[in-house]
Amino acid sequence: AIILAVTLPVIGFLVMFSEPLIRLFFERGQFTGAATGVVATVQRYSLMTIPPAMVMALVLRLISSMKANHLLLRAALLSVILNLVLDLLLTRWMGVAGIGLAAAMVQITTLIYLWRRLVNQPY
Repeated sequence: AIILAVTLPVIGFLVMFSEPLIRLFFERGQFTGAATGVVATVQRYSLMTIPPAMVMALVLRLISSMKANHLLLRAALLSVILNLVLDLLLTRWMGVAGIGLAAAMVQITTLIYLWRRLVNQPY
């Protein structure tokens, strides 16, 4: 809860102001307004990976401390396969921004998978 309480407002701010920040820092010379829009969209989707990644770091330590490391291999396989499939599907539909969205979806799905497996783990 603390991790999410700290990261979500920061991520919300960065998502809301992605385009103005990119325009301020990068839009010069060859970097045009069209490129700014594409980069802002990719950045918005990529920022969505941060909250689940922060929670994932905590869950991975919990798994390790509970000596349930066998779950990590399964989660890694799930992540690789899901990432490949979602990257292929979403890039066809959304272009390069689909890669950022796919990464966020993989993080959330892997986190849910690990949490459910951890809760159902016999002790």
